[in-house]
Amino acid sequence: MNRKFLSLSLVVALVLGASSCGKKSSNEPIKPNPTTPVPSNNGGSNNGSNGNTTTGENNSGNNNNGGSTNAGNTNSGNAQESNADITLTVPAGKSITINRTTYTANPQNKIFLKGRSFTKLAISGDDLPSLDISGNNLTEVQIKEEMAKLTKLRIVSKERHVNQTLALDLSGLTNVTSLTLAGYNFGTVDLSKMSNLNELFLGLRAPEKDTNFAKVIWPTNNNIRKILARSPLTEQIVDLNNLPNLVEARLISPYFGKISFDRSTKLQLVLVSNPTGSKNFDLELKNHPDLRDVSLNGVTAKKLVITNAPNLSSQESNLRGVTVDELELTGVNRDGVVKVLQSIDKNGLKKAVLPNYGFTLGTAPLDGFSHLNTSNVTLK
Repeated sequence: MNRKFLSLSLVVALVLGASSCGKKSSNEPIKPNPTTPVPSNNGGSNNGSNGNTTTGENNSGNNNNGGSTNAGNTNSGNAQESNADITLTVPAGKSITINRTTYTANPQNKIFLKGRSFTKLAISGDDLPSLDISGNNLTEVQIKEEMAKLTKLRIVSKERHVNQTLALDLSGLTNVTSLTLAGYNFGTVDLSKMSNLNELFLGLRAPEKDTNFAKVIWPTNNNIRKILARSPLTEQIVDLNNLPNLVEARLISPYFGKISFDRSTKLQLVLVSNPTGSKNFDLELKNHPDLRDVSLNGVTAKKLVITNAPNLSSQESNLRGVTVDELELTGVNRDGVVKVLQSIDKNGLKKAVLPNYGFTLGTAPLDGFSHLNTSNVTLK
């Protein structure tokens, strides 16, 4: 009897022990280390024997150590991306090192990261031409080691805005030509080593990303040609007068007291739209002989000055909801001048300098301006 009871007890213990071995506690933290990849026949990296490499071919179902830095589940990519804290997009077949661990993207060129250990990213890689980092929990991104082949970098939030400060050290980037920063409160952004930077996006318009900056330091050798900013930028944050190669400037929701581009002799396009807080500002565009498009939307300019702009086009410029207190247009294409006069609020203009266009006060295009008279209008 005792022998049967002991045998039965032993069987029950073995069954319970085996069952418990197959379960994980629901409270077990997500491990930050990547999984060793499963061998595949379709080009996925299988250099995972040291546990420091993961690949996009690795499925979460093969994750033997509970890690969640799986580079991608090819069967549920959308679900993985929505659940990931950080999503990285890299070109097909390329690898990247993050916090001293190397990752290869899945077939959709994605790498998914999850966990508190990925709020700070130290990034390196000598064979990566482009990189897109998307996430809401970042506090620091460091690229200190030289990434000579990287020419395009995007760091954006997944949400429209993340009320969190993101510190950047991009000192290892010298060949980047296109940079996008959006959706975070960025501290000082030092671009001084980016001598090849051609286009700069400070915030995004589509999809909209609310973005703030403490200060942006231009490249020492400044070759920026295009700027698109959707951010309440001020004169203290960026120096618009030190952009010698600038061709296009699109400023959405700015907070400048004055906008001018003193050194931008190649300037062709200026767009200003919906200043933050409906802030009034001066817009002075002097000596830009290639200027062809000045488009303003929802702005009140205390002073609008355009001089030496013989190519300003009435066809390309678009002005909507524009009020100007003082207007000076000298050496500007006549059709462009007419377009400005036809587009601004006629009850707002209080002073005008419009020499040598053959205009007559009270006659189109100078008709209907309620505050203009011979004492505040210069026509010769």
